[in-house]
Amino acid sequence: KPFKDNITDFGVFGWVEAGEDQGQIFNNTRVYKQDGKFIYDNVQFWIGGAQYYFTALVPYNGAAWTYTTSNAQTGTISFDNASAAANQDLLFAYVKPDMTPAQITAAPNAVAFNFNHMLSRVKFTFINNFAEGSNIELLVTNVHVTDAYKTGTIDVINGVAANVWTPADKTYDITFGNVGKLTEKGRNASTEHFYLIPADATYNVTFDIALYQAGVLVDNYARSASVSVDMLRGYSYELK
Repeated sequence: KPFKDNITDFGVFGWVEAGEDQGQIFNNTRVYKQDGKFIYDNVQFWIGGAQYYFTALVPYNGAAWTYTTSNAQTGTISFDNASAAANQDLLFAYVKPDMTPAQITAAPNAVAFNFNHMLSRVKFTFINNFAEGSNIELLVTNVHVTDAYKTGTIDVINGVAANVWTPADKTYDITFGNVGKLTEKGRNASTEHFYLIPADATYNVTFDIALYQAGVLVDNYARSASVSVDMLRGYSYELK
């Protein structure tokens, strides 16, 4: 999960505006960390009396997103969760600094991006409800969401990303993997977190169970469940 300290690079889209005219100065320019500071190549200059706009998305390297834009404040983010293997977070930021003074006599402040998470983070927790003393252990494996959304788009209007995604292609099988053995003394166990495109939807969850009694494997069976949840961007969900 990206945090300030472990973000290594991001893409920046930047525009300059003077009067009614706009021009693009950054088109997914890579900003990267070097010696603890973020820098970029081909430095651009602040010009007096101009207005600047910046949009940024994380990550840059290996990104599963694209940003289509034709002006400083409007665009569309597209995200391919299958390409990201459901294991890539997506962060978005927009900033409009104060207009530069007519005469610049000191270096302007660095552009400060306040990033927001754009996806939903999900994990599954399984609970052994056999009574204490029953001597029953459960091994949960092969946890899948078989019908997640592969792709989605979200609009940016006046620099603000919409609250709701438009998801598409609900055929993506996400492998959450194995949970491990649920013992009587440790009855809960969870998968790792993976990312889903936020949506109000019902998902099919499948998993396998091996049932042990007194340490002896006595049964194997497959299970499935329907899970309905209204996922919101920027939220983390534990589904039990």
